Amino acid sequence: SFFLDDTWRAFSALAGSWTGGSANMVALQDILAVPETIFGYALIMDTINYSFWVMVMFWLVPFERMFNRWTKADTSKLESMSQEIAATVTDEKREPTTFVHMIGLLGFSLFIAALATVIGENLPQIGTGINAMTWTILIVSIVGLLLALTPFASIPGSMDIGRVMLYTIVAIIASGADFSSIGEIPVYIIAGFMVLLFHGLILFGFAKLFKLDLFTLGVASLANIGGMVSAPVLAGAFNRALIPVGVIMALIGGFMGTWFGVLTAEILSRL
Repeated sequence: SFFLDDTWRAFSALAGSWTGGSANMVALQDILAVPETIFGYALIMDTINYSFWVMVMFWLVPFERMFNRWTKADTSKLESMSQEIAATVTDEKREPTTFVHMIGLLGFSLFIAALATVIGENLPQIGTGINAMTWTILIVSIVGLLLALTPFASIPGSMDIGRVMLYTIVAIIASGADFSSIGEIPVYIIAGFMVLLFHGLILFGFAKLFKLDLFTLGVASLANIGGMVSAPVLAGAFNRALIPVGVIMALIGGFMGTWFGVLTAEILSRL
């Protein structure tokens, strides 16, 4: 075999990342107990293959009209929506982040995480992927979504805290990786490009079949493979007024990423 043992675990974690984002990948590393060596390869794939796909999506932006003519997409609704969003956007200044905000958010997030962990450990395990960690992440995700609908979401600094904690976890995991079998990496990168090839073919096929426009196609793709970092940026490359659409798509992908990763693990583990 070209791949190491338990590679299916790494690809399942990568599936979570390419549905939602790096946070989903980190969560799946714990849920599926992905060995650090193989997980290191998945991190490299998530960097190299993802970067290539981002470049492809941005390269396609100037060809938007040509693509839409090819798919015969009706962009009138998209244009009217962008005008409505632009008309409602205000230039309100956000409150600056203070030390009190940072400490408050950090303390509250750790409390929710600890409480969710206790509850998750007392819930039953279902199959290969639904375990205590899965329940914990589900609880935290639901609480996060509910809080996003309240004034709590307007507290400055939440994105900064989230990024720092995410990058810290990724760095800790990567630091424990063993790259003694580094010669295997090209095989994994090629496999990643194969996944992206099929992803692209399916996207173009659905675009032609359902007459989808390039904006919807590209932003939806990067909302999965790129997540919150790149989807809004690509949306802004098409039209700055449509940046919120990219944010919403990325949020949906982030919520679903872990579950698609678990589903992928269930399928691959049976092959």
